[in-house]
Amino acid sequence: MSIKYDIADLINNMIELEICGNKFYAYQARQSDNPLLVQLFEMLAAQEERHREVYEHLRDKIGHEVEVIDEDYHGYLKEIIDGKFNLDPHATESCSDPMEVLEMGMRLENDSIRFVDAFGKIVGQTYWETVEQIKQQEQNHLRMLVKMKTQLTSESQGGK
Repeated sequence: MSIKYDIADLINNMIELEICGNKFYAYQARQSDNPLLVQLFEMLAAQEERHREVYEHLRDKIGHEVEVIDEDYHGYLKEIIDGKFNLDPHATESCSDPMEVLEMGMRLENDSIRFVDAFGKIVGQTYWETVEQIKQQEQNHLRMLVKMKTQLTSESQGGK
């Protein structure tokens, strides 16, 4: 018996990922003693919360109006949903340094980008502007995390 995934399943997983990201970044902001990391994580937590709200609105608006009938695409959705990065917001308690936290954040953002890509391919032009805006924000999150990692690496090596 095969499981069929539809757009609502994907959106619900996107919402779950955004909730997880919000909790993860909010927790990291509270735990960090580095003002730059606190600022970054607080901003990312707030944006993840806004994304959750956007996805909830889209889920309510779209409902089941977008039907996935292509068997290959069902397989693609299954791979995206089943292969998502499961992040416990408190998993970083055992991290030995901020670099590990930043790397977890980068994996979270990469998963978000994958979900947004899949979502955009399914909903097409109707919701393209919203999807593209979220995708650009997720890509920006990834760039900010990479930039922060580079900056912290530089500082730990004595450079600026």
